[in-house]
Amino acid sequence: MIRYINHKVLGLAFIIIGMVSCDTASQDTEPVVSPDGYSVATFVNATGTTVAEGDTIIYNITLDKPIERSVTFNFKQTGGTCDGDDYTVLPGVVAPYKKTAQLLIIFHEDYDFTATETLNGEIGVFSIADKYLLNSATVFPTLTATVTNYVSDIVDVVLSWNQEVTVQDIVEVELTAEEYGNEYTYTIIDTVDIVVDVADEVDWDIFVLDEGGNIVDMAATGSNPEELELNLPDGIYTILADLWINNLLDYYSIVDAGLTMPVTAVFTRKGTELIDFEIAQDPSEVPTVDTPGYDDNGVGFGGVVCEIQVSGGKYTIVESDGTEFGPYKGTIKFQRPQNYKK
Repeated sequence: MIRYINHKVLGLAFIIIGMVSCDTASQDTEPVVSPDGYSVATFVNATGTTVAEGDTIIYNITLDKPIERSVTFNFKQTGGTCDGDDYTVLPGVVAPYKKTAQLLIIFHEDYDFTATETLNGEIGVFSIADKYLLNSATVFPTLTATVTNYVSDIVDVVLSWNQEVTVQDIVEVELTAEEYGNEYTYTIIDTVDIVVDVADEVDWDIFVLDEGGNIVDMAATGSNPEELELNLPDGIYTILADLWINNLLDYYSIVDAGLTMPVTAVFTRKGTELIDFEIAQDPSEVPTVDTPGYDDNGVGFGGVVCEIQVSGGKYTIVESDGTEFGPYKGTIKFQRPQNYKK
């Protein structure tokens, strides 16, 4: 009888504990993920659909409620004249328990000079796993973008002077001889022909002069090639190569002393037809390989590479032909700046 009463009391205790637990559970905080359904995503194009190369189209993406997993939104091209090299997509990733992200379509500043390109595509969730995280009521946007051509303000000029030349260098030669049954060695001085590259032995400094002979830009790093980034106002300019030092003169002799060492200039401007346009110096503006540089004798040699005419931001490059070149051709009076330091 006592055992039966104990069982009844124990059962009643379990019922009371269960009621307290249920009451406590009803007071717990609601979970982060709403049970009302899957998240609906909305999209806002923050930049428009007409852009230039170098610009970025931005889509702001918002979920109406956070979820416990990340969702990745991407762009898929469906048409247009752009190709995969014209742009880069940075997907929009909504992190777990967050509600916003940005998707970026970044257009590249390329060398193509096509006037206008187009890009058609759609924003979406293309992973099968991610698709089931969104409400089917989500409306994914399509994009029809017009991309205008980027024309750089900068004209890149690469100037180089590669030329093989044969020189003689002095070497010591060790010989062995025998006299009266005794062997001995001795050294003689001799010369040997070797082939070197002018680019490794000669240093040209490059100057850009305006119509008054003033230096407006320069490249004098002591390396080959030298590079200029020209952004010039309207006017007429001359690119001059000034011989700084000629280390070929340090050899015993120059076998090919009659060879010349021209400077070649290659012009490129992004977004225009000016791509890898090459100009070599007029022969009358080029010294022979045995010509001393400014650092060798204080005189040096200055030769015109070409003339540049700038009008309305457009560059015209004029080769020197010995007779028709502009006012500085052949008679240019160039002086190295007194505060110039190599």
